[in-house]
Amino acid sequence: MPNRRAEAHQSFVCLDCGVVFLHELAHKEHMQLLHDPEDSERRHLCWECGELLPTLIQYNDHMVRHDLISLVEGVNENERRRELKKRLKKERKVDREKVHTNRPKWR
Repeated sequence: MPNRRAEAHQSFVCLDCGVVFLHELAHKEHMQLLHDPEDSERRHLCWECGELLPTLIQYNDHMVRHDLISLVEGVNENERRRELKKRLKKERKVDREKVHTNRPKWR
């Protein structure tokens, strides 16, 4: 039977980038998501900052952050808070419409 105390102090190091993990499962997931060459075509590259994201959901969340940052950076100094909220609401409405119109129709 393995000694749980000995396991508690064991760490797992990524030999590719040097990140240290406390749990073997976290290390395995890291290797599969970031360093597995067979899996590289399933990763999603952000065209704005170059970050590789392992899932489409994470990529979409990441891109929303870029959109919000560019929206805030585009605000003039004279633009008031309510105008910013109005612009944000409009952007979100457009995003929701895209989601609803791109869904497959079930019959």
